[in-house]
Parts: sequence; structure tokens; C-alpha cells
Amino acid sequence: PSRSEGMPTVILEAISMGAKVICPPNIPEFDQHLPDFVLPAVTPTAICTLLEQVWRNPARPSYPLADHRIDQVVDAVLSGYAQILQRTRPVSGHESPTR
Repeated sequence: PSRSEGMPTVILEAISMGAKVICPPNIPEFDQHLPDFVLPAVTPTAICTLLEQVWRNPARPSYPLADHRIDQVVDAVLSGYAQILQRTRPVSGHESPTR
């Protein structure tokens, strides 16, 4: 399992194909939408226990995949950059800070 990752795309792809998944801990979106599929810790025992639970449970994960469409992700990133640029743009009539 990944020990550090922003948003594991492979999990989203697996869910979109109807596959069962186990998710790494500490990803808020997974904690919110997939609590029964999130590892409590990344240990061999936790992985084995959750794999067994997921295997025995017929439920499939349900996740709002539309939130991660490429157009929405690009819009969110561009919006974030625009906000940063707006905050760091020099005020008219003032010099820009030098480094």
C-alpha cells in the first residue's frame, strides 16, 4: 500500500469498474465516503483483517467519482493558482518585493 499519496487514482479507477478496494488511511475523502474500506493502519495485521472483511462482504464501494473528473480537477487547480496570484500581485504604485 501507499504510505503517502494525495489521491490514489488507481482506487478511483477500480471503483469505476465495480471492483472492491482497500484504501490507505488519512485520506479525508475516503474516510468520508468509504469508511468500511479504509485501513485503520498500514500493518500486515490490519491489511489482512480488512482484506478478509471486504472479501466476505458483498457490498461494493460507492464514491462520488464525478468529483474527480479531469475538467473539475483542472478548474479547481486553476482557481487555486488564481487565488494565490491575486494575493501575491503587487499593489499598484508599489514596488514588487525582491528576492
